[in-house]
Order: sequence, then C-alpha cells, then structure tokens
Amino acid sequence: MALSDLAGWRGRSAACGAAENMMLAADSLGIGSCYIGQGWAAFANPYGQQILRQWKIRPDYRAVMQLLLGYPRPGDRHPTGKPRKAGCVLRF
Repeated sequence: MALSDLAGWRGRSAACGAAENMMLAADSLGIGSCYIGQGWAAFANPYGQQILRQWKIRPDYRAVMQLLLGYPRPGDRHPTGKPRKAGCVLRF
C-alpha cells in the first residue's frame, strides 16, 4: 500500500510513483501485480480507520494506491506485448 498525507498533490504523486516502482521491482522478480486506485474509500469508514490505527499509521495519512502481488501459476507464461507496426510512431 502506498500512503500519503492529506496536505497536497505532491505527496499523492510521490505515493503513486512509489507504487509504480514497487510494481516494476515485483515484475523483475517474477511477481505479478495489480493496482487498486480506490485506497481512499477502503479506509474511510470506521473499520478502515481501526485497521490503520492497528498498523500504527498516522491519522492524517490515507491510502493512495493498494497493490495486489502474487506469483503466477506454474506453467503460466508472462504476457507479451502486441506486435508493433514497423515505422509507425505516435507523438503527442
């Protein structure tokens, strides 16, 4: 889980960048990942706040990104990218 205080967008952006780095590191170790960007809602209710207190997370911090991590089933292949069109470059 990537956490941030509620002070502004920079903390949330840094938490998202940290989650991205965790996903890249997990992939390099052969671990699959999936992000859930609704961390705010998951811990906004009283039960979620109780969990944060049990984990000793400051009350002014909120979950920005939650990551699911896991190993693939034996025999499953790592997904590959789609074939690219030769000479086709998109610029935005």
